[in-house]
Amino acid sequence: MANVFPTAIASAALSLPPLAAGAADFSRDIAPLLESRCVECHGPNVEKSGFALHTRELLLKGGEGGAAVDLTKPASSALLKMVSGPDPEMPKKGDPLTEAQVALLAEWVADGAPWPEGKVLEEPLIGDMDWWSLKPVAKPEPPALSGDAAQRVRTDIDRFILAKQAELGLGMAAEADRRTLIRRAYYDLIGLPPLPAEVDAFIADPDPRAYEQLIDRLLESPHYGERWARHWLDVVHYGDTHGYDKDKLRPNA
Repeated sequence: MANVFPTAIASAALSLPPLAAGAADFSRDIAPLLESRCVECHGPNVEKSGFALHTRELLLKGGEGGAAVDLTKPASSALLKMVSGPDPEMPKKGDPLTEAQVALLAEWVADGAPWPEGKVLEEPLIGDMDWWSLKPVAKPEPPALSGDAAQRVRTDIDRFILAKQAELGLGMAAEADRRTLIRRAYYDLIGLPPLPAEVDAFIADPDPRAYEQLIDRLLESPHYGERWARHWLDVVHYGDTHGYDKDKLRPNA
């Protein structure tokens, strides 16, 4: 394909449908490359120097130095200039792109930067992201237990804990007495010790649900909110910006 596009086509580039792909396949070659090496700093969350590469429209719109891809002069596109040469300006993090990767980008740009309609690139997940929190919710079957372990079960959660302990060759600690139990609950939930009268009342309470009722009372206490609000405010630095030297916004604080 010719490397020079008519000005009229360039001016209407943002409204053009995706162009036919050449040997450089967008989904196979270009999208993974842009997502892994570019989108972290030039994508939906950050647009350094005004450049964003996660949609075709933004790719052709450009930032402070003009469009990242210039359809009228593909070989002179800022995107190619920044990743080419013996000491390329981009990417800032990690190794430079390989010659093969730069060649794929150049071929794709020369083909008119074809891009599937509606496709939006995303910043890749970092590290080992095989987390339970990112998986669909499922209801597993509680493990079957026997013997002494089965006698200890009070809820289905106990079944999972006891089965894992058995798998690892671990045993249960002795059951805590009521004085120890109330002190643990108080320190864990509100960060304060119980009053002696509260300890005595709990020890003397014959209700089989005394412990559950104790937990409910502590969760309803304003001290529970104070303890955990203080903890999370420490985590977010008591503010909606990062503070210190960069003062970046913390949108989820």
